[in-house]
Amino acid sequence: YSLTIILGGYIAGSIAGILVALVMAYSVVVRESIEPVVDTMRPVPIFALIPLFLLWFGVGFGSQIGLVAFGCFVILVVSTSEAVKNVPQIYVNAARTLGADRRRVFMTVVVPAIIPNLVGAMRVAAAQSFGLDVAAEFIGAQNGLGYLLINSSSYLNTDGIILIVIIYTVLAFLLDRLVALSTGRLIRWARRTRH
Repeated sequence: YSLTIILGGYIAGSIAGILVALVMAYSVVVRESIEPVVDTMRPVPIFALIPLFLLWFGVGFGSQIGLVAFGCFVILVVSTSEAVKNVPQIYVNAARTLGADRRRVFMTVVVPAIIPNLVGAMRVAAAQSFGLDVAAEFIGAQNGLGYLLINSSSYLNTDGIILIVIIYTVLAFLLDRLVALSTGRLIRWARRTRH
């Protein structure tokens, strides 16, 4: 139950965040319309939004996935936007000099250039989705690890709390490794330094 909320929210929020940021980067009109909204959403604590999610979406599975998705969306839309802004202008100028139009520059220069920066953001969002799951399961869950954690804390069941924290940690580590390994193939070409 918890993994469905975590993975569903993580995938939906990450894809939406990346796509919205890319559309904002490509279109000035969209950027000027959406960027103020994104900048307003960014500092809002996700946990403070739980009552609003209850009011707007009701108690249930959809609102729980929505809360996780929203948290991942904010991380990815901000990270993608910043990555686009930090693409070296020399790459763009070189492509234009060779005759590439705006769409081709965007697809062959900008998008590949931001992928290494997105890997870190996707890993942060993956870790964050587990914390958001606990918050999401406050929204009327009757199953899941977060629900068990809430019950264990209500009854001062220390053993149960520690066990659930360990399970969350192991699952978060496995998801982080999965994201790192699956995205590693995409950035083999990028120069990376080890310290």
